Amino acid sequence: MFSKTFSISHWREHYMIKAVIFDMDHTLYDRDGTYRNMGESFCNVFKDYINHDKTREELVQILQQSDKEGAYCGWEGIYEKVCEYRAFRTPPSFEMFYGYIFDRFSECIEPYEDTYEILEWCKASGYQTGIITNGTEDFQMKKIKALQLDRHVEHIIIGGVIGSQKPDLKPFYAMSSLLQLKPSEMVYVGDNPLNDIDASRRAGFIPIWFRSVGIWLESVERTAYCIDRLKEIPAVIAAIREREDCLK
Repeated sequence: MFSKTFSISHWREHYMIKAVIFDMDHTLYDRDGTYRNMGESFCNVFKDYINHDKTREELVQILQQSDKEGAYCGWEGIYEKVCEYRAFRTPPSFEMFYGYIFDRFSECIEPYEDTYEILEWCKASGYQTGIITNGTEDFQMKKIKALQLDRHVEHIIIGGVIGSQKPDLKPFYAMSSLLQLKPSEMVYVGDNPLNDIDASRRAGFIPIWFRSVGIWLESVERTAYCIDRLKEIPAVIAAIREREDCLK
């Protein structure tokens, strides 16, 4: 599909980008869709705790909104937001909540409709691919295996494995070393203004903001490159090339 629209191979030998690196959560899969898939089991597992004044749809919306607002504080922050929005009449312990998430999240995980398409485009166009994700090895690998991303992406760096989480720059430098590429030879696609956009830029990558969550931090300098769908990446890479050509 993309190779017919964008003749990437025609010009990429003249341009420096050699790899496309992705964040994972909110970037390579649809967390809103995943929570929708979890709606029934969430109501069943927490039937003795949930606020029965709320419909299943309202509870799913609470999960989705809490995920967006509490993400900077990890699952503890998400749990606190779920409680704050009164999803529970009597809140379960955090341990019970997280245990449910750990068990069920990967079973319900939903890729974006163009996730595999763009990864195949990267491969067909000669770009190396990678994932830099925060989180623990056990939970992130459950999601990666469920999505079969390990079959589609060449290199994966998990913050919990290397002992450093974004926005620290170590994961980005580790990817640069792993691929034996300069940071400026890679674009980084992610949703989080601080962890993805600001951090990758400070590490020397070219950041592309995926507006899947749509929440920006005004303290972070905006990037020139934004997408609303993963399949827009070829056009953005073309725009980057044209911009750099004009600066030569």
